[in-house]
Amino acid sequence: MKKILFVVTSHDQKGNTGEKTGYYLGEVSHPWDVLHSAGYEIDFVSPKGGKAPVDGFDLNDPINKKFWDDPTYRNKVENTLKPSEVNPKDYVAVHYAGGHGTMWDFADNSEIAEIARKIYENNGVVSAVCHGPAGLVNIKLGNGKYLVDGKNVNAFTNEEEVAVGLDKVVPFLLESVLIERGAKFEKSDLWQKHVAVDERLVTGQNPQSAQGVGEAVLQQIKKIENQSDQIKKPKGSHIVNPLIATKDTRALIEFLKKVFDATEDKNALAISQTDGKVFNSSVTIGDTSMIIFDRKDGWKHTPSLLQVYVNNIDEKLEKATSLGASVVTKPTDFYGGKLARFIDPQGNLWWMFELEEYDDADWESTEEDSEENAEWSLDNGPNMTYIHNSLVDAMQKLNEFE
Repeated sequence: MKKILFVVTSHDQKGNTGEKTGYYLGEVSHPWDVLHSAGYEIDFVSPKGGKAPVDGFDLNDPINKKFWDDPTYRNKVENTLKPSEVNPKDYVAVHYAGGHGTMWDFADNSEIAEIARKIYENNGVVSAVCHGPAGLVNIKLGNGKYLVDGKNVNAFTNEEEVAVGLDKVVPFLLESVLIERGAKFEKSDLWQKHVAVDERLVTGQNPQSAQGVGEAVLQQIKKIENQSDQIKKPKGSHIVNPLIATKDTRALIEFLKKVFDATEDKNALAISQTDGKVFNSSVTIGDTSMIIFDRKDGWKHTPSLLQVYVNNIDEKLEKATSLGASVVTKPTDFYGGKLARFIDPQGNLWWMFELEEYDDADWESTEEDSEENAEWSLDNGPNMTYIHNSLVDAMQKLNEFE
């Protein structure tokens, strides 16, 4: 059975107020009800392990009562695992439940942060609700960036903290720190349901959002299970990956390093013992890996055609030409950005796109759009004519390479 890991606090005091706290029962029970009912087993971990303190104890809530009266899960939450007892490979998702206690023992717990990172980078889902996102603020991915950086996120808001009179008690304001970490913070009015979903990260604003977080996590898990992305593949690879057969692999790799800041996997380099040619190398540009190898004697030149999204398209093109590339298409306005093309010294044709403004909706077509695009012609303006004709010319030039 596939499992999901719930993280709950071990902390039971609201600063120096003398008031008790812990994990908020509804922020465990409501996601648990959604996910357990869907057939997933739930395990519990806390920073210290053992019995987790509970807050928001309201058994008039039927879901709370259902959870609390379940002997298996009552035993689990009162005997939580220690982080050292958790194997991240066992879980398809991790959920940080809220409650004010999390503000004192989630953020700096590196063991649980590492568990969450491994689950996420193994194509799993990370979720958190209310104060649970305190556990997200210091999670860094393998690329060195914070998990929340650049993602749509929400949590218990600064206004809600002020409303409960604890803004001067908690060690930090969750909304503010998430923004400092690069999160695109979303929020609704006080106590309104709000769930944000971005790249397998699910967050909810408050207790009212707990069920919605559970439902969104379930949707994300099902989406992953249904995607072809579940095919086993090396990190950095996609289902379809470019391969380049070229005259001089080493020279092309150096070119790509200088133009696109490509990185080479030295462990992937393989050289033939008979002719000294490279028959395998792996280079990564951005989030995509490609295989580059030398053509054997007698093989005809076979150009690769590749598309790359970039920033600073003019600088990239200038750098490429300084290293021997030939310009095919000068930077030209094209659908909300710029397009440029060049042929590298090895005879491969590169498309570069720099998007100035990006909105997913701009790239979603309707049936009417498809019919309209089918009637496209070179009469759409001089830019389109130039883009088309320069490509035709380039395809002829590729025949000149040996």
